Amino acid sequence: MNRRFSWPQLIFITIIGVLLLIGFVASMSKFLIPIVVFGLIFLLYKFPPNTWKFRANQTTSGASNRKKKAPVRKAKFRVIQGSKPDDDNEDKPRYH
Repeated sequence: MNRRFSWPQLIFITIIGVLLLIGFVASMSKFLIPIVVFGLIFLLYKFPPNTWKFRANQTTSGASNRKKKAPVRKAKFRVIQGSKPDDDNEDKPRYH
């Protein structure tokens, strides 16, 4: 079975195909702007600009690479015995 198309049939099928393609593109133009906007939002979500990674107070001079100071340890409270004579030893405790 040889199913070759004749020249008029090929021209007709080609014209129909081109018109269908033009109609599809024309109907898609209504959705073109929302598709582009959502595409840009998706790209910005996946690949954020480098400027968003830095805080406003951070500098690029390497100050952020420095180690932070360790918190100061508070010493335990100790009573230092003084040289003042104790008059009332029983009434006053030895701590403050």
